[in-house]
Amino acid sequence: MNVFDTTILVPLLQEKAPPVVDRQKKPVDKARERVQHLVHVLSEGNALISIPTPVLAEIMVRAGNAGPQYLKLLGDAAKFKLSTFDLRAAIEASELIRKIKDDQPHQDIGTWAKAKFDIQIVAIAKAEGCGVIDSEDPHIENHAKRLSIEVRRICDLPLPAKQESLFGASHGGE
Repeated sequence: MNVFDTTILVPLLQEKAPPVVDRQKKPVDKARERVQHLVHVLSEGNALISIPTPVLAEIMVRAGNAGPQYLKLLGDAAKFKLSTFDLRAAIEASELIRKIKDDQPHQDIGTWAKAKFDIQIVAIAKAEGCGVIDSEDPHIENHAKRLSIEVRRICDLPLPAKQESLFGASHGGE
């Protein structure tokens, strides 16, 4: 199971999402198509994509009038699983916070509100047994590394051989 962060869902859900850059700050070609292809590949392999509820909250804040449409798309139980911050995730979060404080006791880990959201997302991934978090957020990446969870960025995703619609159906090639 993969976990999708907000930074992956925005290009997936919004046709006019902000540009995505790679590690060298260069624009990533066809970011939306890369994420659509990942959804298609995971769905073809019957793998669920976990959407942590803190990610859902972030998406809904940005959704505006598209909120009901986003909920309908993300409610597709054949592709997505909404994962809550439950008891197991709370325990994982406490362990992660302890590791952060032990590793760098005087480091400012950002505003606590954002840090707590990011920690919850990574803790949910750990509690769900996810091996990969798809995210563009360097804070998510740093937290995930502490728990030995791989983080994959959009620039790491392959381009599809043919164009796919939002959730996988082919509609012609390029």
